[in-house]
Amino acid sequence: MQKRKKNLIIANACVVFCTLAFVLVSYIISKHNLMQCRFLSTFHLYCPGCGGTRALYALLRLDIIASIIYNPMVLLGGLVYIYYNVRAIIAIKNNNEEYFIKQKYMLLPILAVILIVYSIIRNILLFNGIDLIGDVLGKGVI
Repeated sequence: MQKRKKNLIIANACVVFCTLAFVLVSYIISKHNLMQCRFLSTFHLYCPGCGGTRALYALLRLDIIASIIYNPMVLLGGLVYIYYNVRAIIAIKNNNEEYFIKQKYMLLPILAVILIVYSIIRNILLFNGIDLIGDVLGKGVI
């Protein structure tokens, strides 16, 4: 169980480090307009990941509504990440090795479905003149 505890700490440290590195690098790149979605520039439609970086920035500013409008996967993914970590910490605290053997990741396919549905809805709205982000029609909701 001690090894699982160590692995959990290392994995979370890696996630925090990678998130901070991503925020820093994407901030620098976006200041020079080097970051552009190929799907968006080719088809003038939003891909499922469009708005993810802005959603992360909004979430870091604690602007939950803007984060959800940009891309709900950032907030939902973060909540699922916290959920699985809390369950793992409780299992380690209770010395429940069985939790790690029988761990089910049922929320991950649900997140994938939500991401695809949101992407479709966002593009249907775009066809009707409502551009949530503002990258295609120039006027965003936020």
